[in-house]
Amino acid sequence: DHVGAMKYYRLALKYAQQSGNEESTADAYHNIGSSHYDSDRRDSAMFYYKKALSMYLMQGNIERSASVYAMMGEW
Repeated sequence: DHVGAMKYYRLALKYAQQSGNEESTADAYHNIGSSHYDSDRRDSAMFYYKKALSMYLMQGNIERSASVYAMMGEW
């Protein structure tokens, strides 16, 4: 259920941002992007993937950056 999942991804994003946890914030953006992707909302997916990717690159998180690049390359 994408609607239910999105509710919890947005809640996770809110708490990650409030706590200042940048890795969790990037993960939430990635999850929101994936939910949009699965719902065939590609423009929204790309928006959130780019936000996640930017944060992962700033953190030096190569593994998660690669994961986002892979998702972005699927269309």
